[in-house]
Amino acid sequence: MANENNTPERVLELARGELGATSGDKYIRYYNGITGIGLPYGVAWCAAWVTWVMRHAGVPVDSVLNYKGCATASDWFEARGRFRSRKSGYVPKPGDIIMYEWNPEDEGTPYDDGDDHTGIVEYVEDGIVHTIEGNNGGQCRRDWWSLSNSYISGYCVPLYNMENKKEEPDLTEAEARKIARGEIEKYFAGLAEKPAPGWAKEALDYAREEGILNGDEGGLRPESYVKRDELAQVELNRERRYREIEDVPDWARDAVQELIGLGVILGTEAIQDGKVTLNMSEAQLRGLVFMKRYVDTRLGGKEGGR
Repeated sequence: MANENNTPERVLELARGELGATSGDKYIRYYNGITGIGLPYGVAWCAAWVTWVMRHAGVPVDSVLNYKGCATASDWFEARGRFRSRKSGYVPKPGDIIMYEWNPEDEGTPYDDGDDHTGIVEYVEDGIVHTIEGNNGGQCRRDWWSLSNSYISGYCVPLYNMENKKEEPDLTEAEARKIARGEIEKYFAGLAEKPAPGWAKEALDYAREEGILNGDEGGLRPESYVKRDELAQVELNRERRYREIEDVPDWARDAVQELIGLGVILGTEAIQDGKVTLNMSEAQLRGLVFMKRYVDTRLGGKEGGR
């Protein structure tokens, strides 16, 4: 149904012709017919309505995809460099597709389920974007929003008349990777702004105290994803054994040396070439330090009472 005469004016003419529709069955039936997906009647039909308008206006699928999920459409346009976020300051044009996120506070967090509603931009005037939307309050009707309204996620930009197709070539693999990397970084930046959940406090405190998750950068980063090399370091930290006195960290060395001198540590440990083979974990070292402090306290108390 695509043709060379598809224009924003033609799209808006068809959209206006649907004003007042109170059922999405017509649009869902059409969507099912061209995609074979089989959406049930009664589901949210805003995206099917946009699809119906675009196809009947002759807009080809490589300009605007057939979509039933708003998040799917946003990602599709984003991958082609034709999504403009509200935060970018972009002023939409007639015929652009508007996207809404009803929970903007979840953006970039694990709770972000993507965009929730969609419509078509009719015009912009005095900082207000005027739209025509299907399934707005259960019907096809006009609406308007401040350009700064946080419920607006952004705008998808169709290629009308395919005028700009040659100016916007397909993404190279490097460009696609760059976009994906940016989305991943944005996601984890959102995680960094959220405190660790309360149920993980004990585990995180333990990991912090034991140094299990510490890497070359030092410190615990509970909001960060783990790469394979870092996972290997985590396992090494967990299994690290201190086999000789030279391996023992400074904070435990004095206590260990004194306990060796007192014969406390020897037990089942072997002495080879005049050296004590410790073979101790960090948790064991912490236990020795605690033991040394306890012994010092007890002896100090007895000496003070004489």
